[in-house]
Parts: sequence; C-alpha cells; structure tokens
Amino acid sequence: MMPAAAKQITHADILPLPDYVKVRKERRSAVVALKKNRRLPVGPHATFYFENFDTMLSQIQEMLY
Repeated sequence: MMPAAAKQITHADILPLPDYVKVRKERRSAVVALKKNRRLPVGPHATFYFENFDTMLSQIQEMLY
C-alpha cells in the first residue's frame, strides 16, 4: 500500500507576523504537546524525531517570527 501524499506547506498556510503574534502562545503550547510523543530514542547518542505538517509549519512560523 502506498502512503498518502504529504500535505505541502504553502504561502497561504503561513500567518502574517501580526496575526501570528496574537496566537503564538497558544500555538506553541499545542505544538509542544504534539511533539512530546514524536521522539524515539535509538541509543545513548541518537534520537529519531518524526515531523508532520503542524510541527513543520510551527518551525517556519518561528523562524519568520
């Protein structure tokens, strides 16, 4: 079975800075909770971290912030 195509982040998904500032605190709290269960330790010095649309969009918003 082929996996579903990943949703691409587009310019339309990115909030303008003034709008992002208004929702940043709530969004960051939600993403921290989402990221909590996305780590998989594979040894004493390595961890796999699985991203998704929401975590990647958050990273982009924070870089622009």
